[in-house]
Amino acid sequence: MSEDPEVLLRPLGDLPPDIMEDWSLGRFDSCLAKCDAILEGEENPPEMARVFRGRILSRRADHEGAIVCFQEVVEKVPVFYPVWEMLGESLLLTGNYSRALVSYCRSAKLSPSRIAPWCGAAIAAHRMNDKK
Repeated sequence: MSEDPEVLLRPLGDLPPDIMEDWSLGRFDSCLAKCDAILEGEENPPEMARVFRGRILSRRADHEGAIVCFQEVVEKVPVFYPVWEMLGESLLLTGNYSRALVSYCRSAKLSPSRIAPWCGAAIAAHRMNDKK
């Protein structure tokens, strides 16, 4: 398998500028509808549409739906550390602390200089201990 980041991240693809504009202006309903249309209408849709869909679902506290989106992305683009972190957050918020810990650790391994996944891993581990 290639180690070239451009090759490894290619399945993420690009989103049309209007989706990015909707996101930046907080028009999440429009952004979600456009991402859904891409995911339903293309044979090999860009995984970034699924990332944005998951982020919107997470913002709406539909963490189970977000988990499905993020899980699909990490299966296709396992080197994309931000989505491991997003998956960890959604898992943490649903009380699945052991899976959240694994996701945060995967993100930290892929990008060890980022602080957020280390903090998420610590929170997940702490909450696992609280359940005992």
